[in-house]
Amino acid sequence: MIIFSLINPHGIGGVLYPFQIFKNYGYLIVENQGVIFLQNLGFDKTLPLSHFKLVVAVLVISYILSFIFERQRFSLFYFLLVSITGFMAFFAIRHFPIFAFFALPVLAKNFNYNFFSRKITKEEMTYIFFLAGFFLFWMVFNLSLNFYQKKSLFGLGLLPGVNQSAYFLKQNKIEGPIFNNYDIGGYLIFHFFPKEKVFVDNRPEAYRVDFFEKIYKKSQSDLKSWEKLLQKYQFNIVFFSHRDYTSWGQNFLVNMIASKDFVPVFVDDYNIIFLRQNKKNDSLIKKNIKFLKKGLNW
Repeated sequence: MIIFSLINPHGIGGVLYPFQIFKNYGYLIVENQGVIFLQNLGFDKTLPLSHFKLVVAVLVISYILSFIFERQRFSLFYFLLVSITGFMAFFAIRHFPIFAFFALPVLAKNFNYNFFSRKITKEEMTYIFFLAGFFLFWMVFNLSLNFYQKKSLFGLGLLPGVNQSAYFLKQNKIEGPIFNNYDIGGYLIFHFFPKEKVFVDNRPEAYRVDFFEKIYKKSQSDLKSWEKLLQKYQFNIVFFSHRDYTSWGQNFLVNMIASKDFVPVFVDDYNIIFLRQNKKNDSLIKKNIKFLKKGLNW
């Protein structure tokens, strides 16, 4: 297995590369962060953090019951398996899937021992059916509510309108250079490579730590740094995912809205596009600024 692992373009570097995912990139990667850290940042509404905590709580209950009723069947191997994967998931949410993969079968085993290894009385069966019915109703109600609120997220293909911002640039034949934020880089590469180059994309390992710390973040949090960067690269387009919740990203958007150099010409549920105020873009800016002011109620 080790010999076959070495058969790759990067040799030993390719084998060891997966162990470098937690190194300091100069940029925080969401999937590498822990549950408490993300919860404190308010991500509990967009990530399944509560689901993880619920599964952990049920696991603890199942082991308490197992220890009380079926102590002789306690499996140290299964316990270590869910404990290790649980700690991995707690400290980096990218491990949620592997934790779930092991936790759910162990849960089934624990509850099977507790409730079905002995004869159940009619009274106990009544309680079981009552609790099962309650949880079934609760799950159906929550799933129905969740489906109604997020019905556009279900189905095959892409989210509605997700490509409209790229089509806007293509249809109006708008050319770069482009300044973009981290989250939208891959999207721009897909639509415009090799004709246009992105400023950054979501491959943190492809950039130096200094780039993120001294250029990327600083240009968004400090106006003077942005002006120097603008003078150097002469950006014609600022293409930004406004779902960027970083402090520097939000600060940059506020500065761009107030900027005299750039004007917003397109916005949707995902992205906002600013064009540089110049003769080349003048007609397009006038055409779209009226639409934006009306649509955004300025």
